[in-house]
Amino acid sequence: MKNPLKDATVEITFIYDPKAKIYPLDPFDTSISLKNIIKGTLVGVSIFVLGITILIIFVAIYSANNPVV
Repeated sequence: MKNPLKDATVEITFIYDPKAKIYPLDPFDTSISLKNIIKGTLVGVSIFVLGITILIIFVAIYSANNPVV
C-alpha cells in the first residue's frame, strides 16, 4: 500500500528542487525565455480579462439600480 503523504512530499520536493530543470511549473524560474514570456502574457491577459469582466458586471448592476432617465 502506498503512502499518499510521502508521495506528496516527494512531489513537492521535486517541484522546488532548483537543480531539476524538467518540471513545467517553477515559481522561482525568472529567466527570460519564450516559455516564461508566453506564461507571463497568459497570466497578464487572464487578469486583464477578469478585471474587465468584473468592471462590466459592476456597471451593469449600477445602471440597473440607477436609471439614467
